[in-house]
Amino acid sequence: MGVGRGYCELAESVADLNDLPVDVDQVIVAVGVSPNPLVPKSIEGLELGRKNTITVSEEMQSSRKEIFAGGDIVRGGATVILAMGDGRRAAQNMDEYLQNK
Repeated sequence: MGVGRGYCELAESVADLNDLPVDVDQVIVAVGVSPNPLVPKSIEGLELGRKNTITVSEEMQSSRKEIFAGGDIVRGGATVILAMGDGRRAAQNMDEYLQNK
């Protein structure tokens, strides 16, 4: 059974996917086409750069060590190629962070 087919079968058995409970250890948000202006302003202790972008290290780690960011929320308007590279670098460093936690 492929992943897509399994998901479709699951979807058919659940009346409303919005109420589907999922047990998770971590949640990683990786969506959007432009930065959400509420995100940087709503997280206490998050260092911001120009135009309310999130300031990150070379590892894509913010001033809040458990938060990694990349793409437009870090760079402002940038290319999809740069955003993809940020995502890849952030994912690698998130994995290392979580493995050592």
